Amino acid sequence: MDKGRRQQRKQERFPRSTGVEMKISENREVIFQGCRGVVEYREESVKLNTGRYLIAFEGRGLQIRWIDETEVVIKGFITSISFIV
Repeated sequence: MDKGRRQQRKQERFPRSTGVEMKISENREVIFQGCRGVVEYREESVKLNTGRYLIAFEGRGLQIRWIDETEVVIKGFITSISFIV
């Protein structure tokens, strides 16, 4: 199968990206791209708006270490990640 056909099949299986990506380093750091705003920021909870849903990070000692227009870096002891539709 050629590369073009493989790409087409991949797009059929994963039809649309929301522009949201997460990179998780164990349970100590999350690099989140696609953020449209911080809804809640506490030591035990961070909620981010993606425009389509919220993502909630729960844990201990959570800190926003970096934030810009679309990217957020959260550090701390992350115990759960929830998608709120």
